[in-house]
Amino acid sequence: MSYLIDKYYGFVVAKNVLLAALFIVPITAIFSQCEIEVTVNYVSLNLAAGCDFNDTNGPDPTILMADLNGNNILCSEIKDFIQASGPVQNEPINASNSSGCSAPTIFLGTYPLGTQNLTYNIEIFEKDGTCCTPYFAFGPFGDSDYASGQHNFNLQQISGTVDVGSCISFNYELQIDTVGNIGSFITGDYCYNHIEIIDGIEYSIDNPLSQINLGPISNQGCDSIVTVFLNFYEEPALTITAPSGICINSYAQLSVDQDYPSYMWSTNETTQEIEIFDDEEYSVTITDNNGCTKDTSIRINFYPQNELIISGPDSICDPLIDQTPIFLNATTGFETYTWSDGGDDSQLEIFNSGNYTLTATDINQCSYQQEFTVNTYLTPDLFIEGNETICAGGSTSLEIIGDFESLIWNTQQNTSVIEVGEPGEYIVEVIDQNGCQNTQSIIIVEAPVIEITTNLFTCDPNEVTSVTDTYTDENGCQVIETISIAIYTDGSCDMDVEITTQSQLCGANGSMSFEITEGQGPFTYEIYNENDDLISEESLTEFSAGNYIIIFENEFGATLETSFAIEEIPLLEYEVLNQYQGVIGDSIFLSINVDTSQIQSINWQNLGNASCQKCVAVEYFISETQAEIMVEIIDNNNCVYQESISIIGAFDAIEENFFVPNIMYVNAPSENQSFFISGEQLLPESNFSIYDRWGNLIYTSSNISDSWNGEFNGNSVQPNVYVYCANLKWIDGRSTIKCGDITVIDY
Repeated sequence: MSYLIDKYYGFVVAKNVLLAALFIVPITAIFSQCEIEVTVNYVSLNLAAGCDFNDTNGPDPTILMADLNGNNILCSEIKDFIQASGPVQNEPINASNSSGCSAPTIFLGTYPLGTQNLTYNIEIFEKDGTCCTPYFAFGPFGDSDYASGQHNFNLQQISGTVDVGSCISFNYELQIDTVGNIGSFITGDYCYNHIEIIDGIEYSIDNPLSQINLGPISNQGCDSIVTVFLNFYEEPALTITAPSGICINSYAQLSVDQDYPSYMWSTNETTQEIEIFDDEEYSVTITDNNGCTKDTSIRINFYPQNELIISGPDSICDPLIDQTPIFLNATTGFETYTWSDGGDDSQLEIFNSGNYTLTATDINQCSYQQEFTVNTYLTPDLFIEGNETICAGGSTSLEIIGDFESLIWNTQQNTSVIEVGEPGEYIVEVIDQNGCQNTQSIIIVEAPVIEITTNLFTCDPNEVTSVTDTYTDENGCQVIETISIAIYTDGSCDMDVEITTQSQLCGANGSMSFEITEGQGPFTYEIYNENDDLISEESLTEFSAGNYIIIFENEFGATLETSFAIEEIPLLEYEVLNQYQGVIGDSIFLSINVDTSQIQSINWQNLGNASCQKCVAVEYFISETQAEIMVEIIDNNNCVYQESISIIGAFDAIEENFFVPNIMYVNAPSENQSFFISGEQLLPESNFSIYDRWGNLIYTSSNISDSWNGEFNGNSVQPNVYVYCANLKWIDGRSTIKCGDITVIDY
């Protein structure tokens, strides 16, 4: 950017900008020795109607000035302003008017050139007391015409009026004198590659300073000197650490060697170090602590790609014949080789099948990986068929199954079938079409004469016996087998049981339980009824009356048969009337017909006012329309019987007697002021409603105790004939609807 030096104002101004709207360069500092001295001269007064013109020798207009911090700088009283016996405008102040008080002139001070405004606190009033004292408004000699406020002296206008709202105002003239000179200092901080033009002079890192003397300013008498001193930051260092190339399908790192606040790579990354994956040109722009930027770039290429190949057999025998090694061979010329089983050469010796992985690195440290799978030939299946046992003096045939390239027995025979007559181990070795080997063996033993004796035991004497049998087994050898059955002698056949029964009682089935008192378990048992029917397991705890047989058997076959009976005990016989009816308020007798010698107790429940709890008959007083009485009987077998007795009560017939007035007064002082319904046999929930002659509802009660006062919506109804309808509920449970009319009269 370039700038002009304006000699009139002494400021740096941007080119092509109107002088009326100066653009101050931020780097410009004005050191002004040119200043202004400001003096205020109060030259005349204005007094409006309403001022105190009655003061002896004329009014005493007074002005007090203070700065905005409250410091007093002027107290001037225009003493005996006899010129103003009434309202005046622009009346001059002469020397005699300030006799004995301070003059109406104040030096405001020295201020920087270019100051536009000065503001002060002002008080104006008519003084009647001591000269130049603060405003005092009390007593017969109190001050008057007081007003206060702020006044702004515009230094661009040499005259004006101080008016803060009093009837008195002061006219003034400003005296402004310029003294000293102007010195300006232009400085600024720039990046190393910046060029600045000021007043036609080019400044850069190689030419950072100069001084310009503008000479005197024609209308102010002030010299103006401009010193230019620009600071240019040093060029930031920028280098990139990078590899000479990048491996295909790999990555590399680029790193700026210097630390800066900001980085921006061509990859849009903003870190000091980045990872790259492609061969291309990469650039970075840094921003240093001064906000200066610098960029650089670097080209990264892919290293030439090498080819890694593994060769070798695709299948081997497992295990190898005679452990002869097999080799896998990889492309030579790489710097390093790392096999998955630990090998570190281009050739790998293997003894087993499997997956082999090779990682090789070239001179550029690029890594290549290749896999090679070595499969396993199936080991040839080999089975020897033949008897493993020969009888004394006998022989057997041994045969191998399968198609083999070669075979050899340890008898030096090379046929698939051989005949052997001696005990011992026979071994055969075969090689299949893939050259894979397998070995199998069989041990032939000579069988002696076999004697087998089996001893059995029973609890049944009829099964005791001893039998001997001679036969030839599958190998043609003789076997002598003897089977002997005898009675147990260790008590295994002993058994006894104790049975307990519960008779069929209180209408429930009977039950049975048993305890084994002698014998060894575990035991099983079966139960049969009189018809020889097997009782299911679900019915073992509930037996009907009758005779039963139970048969026990232990694990040795010993059995025990016994019987038991379930006795039937009949239920108690009794009679109860389950429903009674009567009149509420009367009493009735409740009774049970039963043989008292067969029972232990009778318990009556919910008797209310009944007086007997263990009687076959009790008296019950009916107090409600419906009740339920429970009675419990316990017989001599502790069986419990329960019955429910329902009591239905009814009221005697009643007369529907009730009172309804047929006339009432509104606005009456005492009698017949309301409508109501009453009756001794009416229930409280009875209610009534009032309607006008057109059927409109006027009033509704909530119970029989309510009454209507002759009002509707807070106002007395008009005299007329009205209709009532009552829903009457009687103490005997009946309900009736009664309607009639009532005449309303205005009292």
